[in-house]
Parts: sequence; structure tokens; C-alpha cells
Amino acid sequence: MTFPSALLALGLTAAAPVFARPVLQPFGGGSTLARAVTSCHERTLLALRNAGDADIRYRLVWLDIDGSTVGRSDPRYLKKRATIELDLAREAHSMRFFWSGGAVYVEWVSETFSRMTATATVVRHPSHMYKGVETVDSLTLEDEGPRPIRWAEFQDIAGR
Repeated sequence: MTFPSALLALGLTAAAPVFARPVLQPFGGGSTLARAVTSCHERTLLALRNAGDADIRYRLVWLDIDGSTVGRSDPRYLKKRATIELDLAREAHSMRFFWSGGAVYVEWVSETFSRMTATATVVRHPSHMYKGVETVDSLTLEDEGPRPIRWAEFQDIAGR
């Protein structure tokens, strides 16, 4: 009796090895800047930092003062452990819509666990009518996440 037929006689089967790929779980989150303003005397800069070990895709969402969406950027890419600084007014202008103030929301996703942090810097230039100095305020945005998300949400933000 051969080995495979002996196994069958005992009611056993020889299982072939199974090689499983790890299942990817996408993660996502967001950061909210409750008030941002852009004018000839004030501008808001946004620093985004990928604090994780996976690449991140993100979008910026500009909201009007009443909470309605003014615009949403195309998907953008931020490598792991990278930082980028964005001028919100310049970014809105490049998207071809007018935005002078309101909230800004950063939505991000990654194929595996990662984390994004965001910091806003508000620069106020003195008016030419008043003597004064330039002031700079910096604040950390309120973060949501990271949290597991569905692939449909990942595809919406990543633009796939």
C-alpha cells in the first residue's frame, strides 16, 4: 500500500500547503482646522506630517463659514515619514475656486496602519496704515483616527 492510499484508508487526506497573502486593512482619518482665513494681511499655512510607516493619500476639503463645501482637492500622495507645508489660499486658488475663510478638513487614507498629524500656522502681516510687527500663531489640528475603514472609503479619498 502506498503512502497516499494508506492515508485514505485511515480516513485522512494529505493537505497541500497553503500560502496565504496577508489581508490588507485600510486605515484613515482626518484633521480639522475650525477656522482659517486668507486676506492681504493674514494667511494660513498647513503642515502635514506622515508619522507612520505606510504611504498616505490625502485630500483637502475647504468649507465655507456656513459649513458648506467650497471645494475638494484631487488626491495627493505623502510618503512615509514625510512632511509637506501648504499655503491654503494658494492651494484653493490652484483648484480654481474662491475661498477666503472657513474650516479646512484634511482626509487621509493608507493601505495599512499609519498616522497623520497636522499643524496650522497663521501669519498676520501688519497693515501699511499701522505700525506693527508680523505675528505668527501655531496650533495643532484636532485629529480623528487612525481608524480601520472600508475599501470604498479608501478608493474615494485615494481616487482609485
